[in-house]
Amino acid sequence: MTLSNIGIVYDNAGQKKKALDYYNKAVSLQETLGDKAGLATTLSNIGAVYDTVGDEKQALEYYTKALQLTRETGDKAQEGVTLKNIGVVYENLCEEQKAFDYYNQALPLLQATKNQKLVEKVLKSIADIKETQNSLGVMQK
Repeated sequence: MTLSNIGIVYDNAGQKKKALDYYNKAVSLQETLGDKAGLATTLSNIGAVYDTVGDEKQALEYYTKALQLTRETGDKAQEGVTLKNIGVVYENLCEEQKAFDYYNQALPLLQATKNQKLVEKVLKSIADIKETQNSLGVMQK
């Protein structure tokens, strides 16, 4: 979708407001067309913008909407990425147990896609959380 691609260009250039403008235009069009897969990707991109600017509440809202759509469309690769992204937000919010849970949901999906780079990031995040929580004596799993 061209509007989403323009949003990505602005996002990569650090122009978050313009990126959101184009992403939101894309959302409207994707909803009208019933393009659930494209909509899920765009909503995830919006979540990433909010995560980047430190608005975790908005990031979680958009990632959660994207997650629902990826599950509806059966896109396991995008579902894994979205679960990882939600885990990152919870980790940034110092909610390690929630982050741990989301990372553990993401891991098998990412392993199935053979995306080694993301698998390694998730494994490192899981290990870091385990180490932190073990040192505090609060790890429940």
